[in-house]
Amino acid sequence: MDRKNCRYGVHTLISTLVLIVSTVLSGIIAGGGKIPWSQIFAAAFTVWVVSLAIIPLQLWMATWKGTLGSMVMGFTGMITGVLAASEPYWIYVPWSWPTRLMSPIIGVHPNGTLLEPDSPLLDASVIPVGIIVSLITLLIFTCLTAIWFDRREVGDENIFGRMA
Repeated sequence: MDRKNCRYGVHTLISTLVLIVSTVLSGIIAGGGKIPWSQIFAAAFTVWVVSLAIIPLQLWMATWKGTLGSMVMGFTGMITGVLAASEPYWIYVPWSWPTRLMSPIIGVHPNGTLLEPDSPLLDASVIPVGIIVSLITLLIFTCLTAIWFDRREVGDENIFGRMA
């Protein structure tokens, strides 16, 4: 199962790289001017890193309740994440992490509007906190789902050996 998480992580990294190229090309075609390389890369890779924690949950739901269950979970998480991203409890909603951490990087509210210069959403101190929390959560979710998948696949054997 861990190999599957890694494979999906690499796939999402490739998607992030495609997004970077698309963003740069659309900026060149539509606007011209100086390309904000640091913002583009910081935003894309921050979103990629903090989104990794969701992969084990989505794989678990897809296996447990099927594709529809995973889609419902993803859609519900996406809506909840956007709604929670500007609230004080954003840190408790994994789907809000990418959206919330984008705000100080690109200066856009989670609802898509530009932020006012004095907006608390521009506070960049949430970025390291969000990244650390997401990496810890990724480890926890990966371990928990690995145990669940291991028990499901081999019955009374698990990653710790045969149970008595």
